[in-house]
Amino acid sequence: SPEIRSMFQYQQLNMDFTSETAKESSKAYVNYLIYQKPNSKTLKTTLDTMMEENKFDIKDDTKNPTVIFIVSDKVNDSLQKMVHDLSEDTSYPCFVQIFWIKTLMIDITKHHTVPKHEIINDDEYQSEVKDKYNIPTRSQLPRIDHRTDPAAKFIGIRPGQVCRVTRRSETNGEYVIYRHCR
Repeated sequence: SPEIRSMFQYQQLNMDFTSETAKESSKAYVNYLIYQKPNSKTLKTTLDTMMEENKFDIKDDTKNPTVIFIVSDKVNDSLQKMVHDLSEDTSYPCFVQIFWIKTLMIDITKHHTVPKHEIINDDEYQSEVKDKYNIPTRSQLPRIDHRTDPAAKFIGIRPGQVCRVTRRSETNGEYVIYRHCR
């Protein structure tokens, strides 16, 4: 529509979010690439602009913000790999995600077949997993991939983090499993 095109042209669709709790704070930047073909140059240019605008706190690399690109075309494997490489590029102190806009039209976490996924912090990992099940390293947990698992991507899990997956079962009631993002 002309309204959306105008909002995109004047960068009114892009949003900055800050989430603060007693334990931590996090930032997310949402960038719509609706009328552009997403490619390496477009993504890097956007990240470079954000660097120039001091969006990233380079002094505190423990709080790297999340940059979310929303695109109008379906995300293919090469584009997903490029986004993964940008997340690992040390010149960009951020975690980069990319979503096809049609996948965001439905909240998959509300679907009855999708179990509840929650990212747990280090204290929860220590008490719920390491001490309880005697699992010394996170790499011994089953894996969850933040690039291909829809629920993991939706909650924004990053490599190195652990998520708690709570499933419902008619025979067992509710049970919990833990997954490590690599």
